[in-house]
Amino acid sequence: LANGVSVGSLSHTTTNFSGGVDGVTGSWARENVGNFSRTNIVTGQTYTKYPSRTDCSSTSCTYAEEMTNFANWFAYYRTRMHMAKTAIGRAFVGLSNDFRIGFKTINFSTSRYLAVADFSPTAGGQKEQWYTKLYATQPGSGTPLRTALARAGRYYGNQDPGGNMGASPITMACQPNFTILTTDGYWNDSD
Repeated sequence: LANGVSVGSLSHTTTNFSGGVDGVTGSWARENVGNFSRTNIVTGQTYTKYPSRTDCSSTSCTYAEEMTNFANWFAYYRTRMHMAKTAIGRAFVGLSNDFRIGFKTINFSTSRYLAVADFSPTAGGQKEQWYTKLYATQPGSGTPLRTALARAGRYYGNQDPGGNMGASPITMACQPNFTILTTDGYWNDSD
C-alpha cells in the first residue's frame, strides 16, 4: 500500500515517520518503563524474535509476521482504553453462567449499566450484553472513583443507589461479591 496504491475503491497513502525526540529531557528519568527503540517495518527484511514472542514461526520474524504484530497492537493496545478493554475481555472470556456479573462505568448512566445476572452465553444473554457494554465504553471527562465505589456498595446493600439500578444482586447469605474497578488515573470527585 506504499506510495498511494489503490485497493478497490479504498485509496491509501503512507508516509514514513522520521526523526523523533525523547520526550523526557533535563533531569527527569524514566523508571521501570524500558527503552524505546524505533523499528521501521520494511518489506524484505527480517526482525529480531525476542524470547517472549510466540507469533513468529522461525528464529526471526518475517515482514508479514511483523505487520500482523503491528496490526494487533494497533487494533487492541494502542491506547489505554483499547488495552483495558482487551485485557478485561480476555480475562472474562472463560467465565460461565456459574458466575453472576453486571456492568457499570464510573461515570454512571443507565445506558452504561447492566444489572447483575447469570453470565449466560446464549445469543442475547448476559455475556453478549456485557461484552457489548464493555466494548462500547468510551472514556469520560472525570474519574469519580469514590462515587462509583459508593454506588456499588449501595447496590450490594440494597440501598437505592439511584439511576434505576434495581434491587441488590445478593441472593443468599454469605455470598461473596466483588467490584472490579479499572482506571487510568487518580480520583477527582468533588466530595
